[in-house]
Amino acid sequence: MIAALHIASFALIVIAVVVVLIRLARGPSMLDRAISMDVISSAMIAAVAIYSAMTGRLDLIPALVALSLVGFLGTTAIARFAVIDNPEEARIIEERLAELGDDDDPVHDVDNPKETP
Repeated sequence: MIAALHIASFALIVIAVVVVLIRLARGPSMLDRAISMDVISSAMIAAVAIYSAMTGRLDLIPALVALSLVGFLGTTAIARFAVIDNPEEARIIEERLAELGDDDDPVHDVDNPKETP
């Protein structure tokens, strides 16, 4: 019974990875591909965890930690470089904030900074 559950778990992981690989190939943006790689690393972690539980090998726990760190750091690095820093947008926000005086009410509507509730 337990062996059947392990095999079913591996099969579901393989199906998930195949679907994610399709999304990885089709993904229109870099962030779609980044999420796909994150899901693939999670699937690898799940597969190693299931194998460890199935065989009773505790020496795979450091490998799980390493895979988790690689997945986290990879996703964090991609998210860091995917942020679009548009200087034009920053300039608009700074101009709106400069129009406000120290005595003005707090702004709740970003589109109309001079409008008070």
